[in-house]
Order: sequence, then C-alpha cells, then structure tokens
Amino acid sequence: MNPFAALRPLAADFWEWDMPGHRYGGLQLGRRMTIARLPDGTLWLHSPIKPTDDVRTTLAQLGPVAHLVGPNVFHDAFLTDAQRAWPEATLHGAPGLAKANKNLRVTDTLTANAPPAWSGIIDQHLIQGIRWLNEVVFFHRASRTVIFTDLVFNFGPDRDVITRTAMTLYGIQGRFKADPLLRILLNDRAALRASIDHILSWDFDRVILGHGNTVETGGEDAVRTAFAYLK
Repeated sequence: MNPFAALRPLAADFWEWDMPGHRYGGLQLGRRMTIARLPDGTLWLHSPIKPTDDVRTTLAQLGPVAHLVGPNVFHDAFLTDAQRAWPEATLHGAPGLAKANKNLRVTDTLTANAPPAWSGIIDQHLIQGIRWLNEVVFFHRASRTVIFTDLVFNFGPDRDVITRTAMTLYGIQGRFKADPLLRILLNDRAALRASIDHILSWDFDRVILGHGNTVETGGEDAVRTAFAYLK
C-alpha cells in the first residue's frame, strides 16, 4: 500500500498532504502535513511528512520551504528528515521540543503569538492546562481552518480492522473526539477550558487533524462537542 495520498488543495495558497497508510505501533494512524504559502511566496509546513523525492519536487513547484512547524513535544517523527531536506528553513518548535529531541535544531520557540513571518495570516494559541504536550493550535484565517495535532482524532471506517478495533476500545472510533489521554494529562481544567474557548472565538469551519479525517464543515460545533466535558 502506498502510504502517501495526493497533495490536496483546500483554498488559495493552502493545501494538505496525507499519509493515511502511515503506522505507529502497528496501527494505521496516518499522518498529515498542512502547507500554507505566505505572502512572500515561501512555504509554511505544519507537521512535515516524510520528505521523499516526490514530496520535495512537488513542494518546490509551490515555492521555497522556509518554515517547518513542530506543533507539540511528541509530534516529531519526520522533523529531522525535514531539516535535512530543507536545511535553510527555520524550525519553529513547541516549548520543550528542543529538549525532548536533541537531534533537532529548533531555531524558534512557538508562543501564543504568531511570529512576524505569518502574523495576520495564521493565528496560533499555546494550549494551557495539559502536562508535557505543549501543543500549539493554528488558525489559517483566509480558509477558516483550525489545525490541531494530537488533541483530537477523527478515525472513520477507512482504517484497517486492527486499527478500528483498537480505536473502538480506546473510545474514539467513528467520531470526532478529544484524546481520552488528555484527562490523565490534565492539570488545570479551567486553563484548558480557557484555551478551548479561545479557539472557539476564531471564525472557523474546517478542522485539520494530525491523525484522522479532516472535518470539512461544521468544525466549530465538532470542537465544542469534543470538549464539552470541561464544563
């Protein structure tokens, strides 16, 4: 099975590239890269997938890669490969990523505020109230798209039977749902609730996930429902 799907345009200067066949621990969790072309013509890569020759060639046709985004402490599978593929790009890492993966050259630490390179184009928020993960969630304004990484999943019937069984036991198969592990990592319920409220203040419709199917419309309601347990 080819682990790569095709590059998919979502809006002007905005794409996703999925690896639905990518596996973790024997499970078909997949992986998704989100690409934005910034006003200066350079590319912003959120959670880079494996930079094969085809990936590098295709992206070169869109523009030079200038920004690599490591959105949380754990979602770093291909960041080292991405730095080798695009050595001139800046790696913007979540707080703690440089310490967690010493093979990376993190040249900018993400905060709650967008750096000048994409300010006004992509907003961001550093999630509070969860131990260790330090996930930064992004909002691409023009396409009304929020980009999560590991906070929520949306696995449908397109996964193999082993993965569907495992996700059923985990309680998230066939639905857009917050990762149940967050309840264990939660250390400040009010802070996490404030973070989700901040995200819900953005005018978004689509939700992109690091693992699972993109929610094309109705994303605001989906996020509100997924985190309703915080009330």
